[in-house]
Amino acid sequence: MELQQDSIIVSARIEALFNLKLSNYFTHVFVTDGECVMKYSGEQVKMGKGDCVIIVANHLVTELHPTDDFHAKIIFIEPGFMDVCTPHTSYGIVGGMTMFINPVMHLDERAVALLQAAGLFSPVNSNLSNR
Repeated sequence: MELQQDSIIVSARIEALFNLKLSNYFTHVFVTDGECVMKYSGEQVKMGKGDCVIIVANHLVTELHPTDDFHAKIIFIEPGFMDVCTPHTSYGIVGGMTMFINPVMHLDERAVALLQAAGLFSPVNSNLSNR
């Protein structure tokens, strides 16, 4: 699969999860500050500074309650592109279910430092509209 213009979309707006255009994308949220509580598949899920959240079904996010100081880098990845870039193993279903059940990974200081060094926690300028 060839990388298309909209295969990977980066945003700073958590509300972009409600964008219908992105409803089938895999979403990765790297929280850089503050906290956000979301309702995901009927359950309250809390994410905070230093957390990585992987959402495999955006349409199951029905509420978002970010704090005033909440900041994150949100990366939306088109499923076809993700499929080509991810190694295939017999554990795919189990791994997907694990992320579905518990989408929040609490990163330790070393992991956050590595992400910062890679530029993943740098500010994002985004004009992605919430359609």
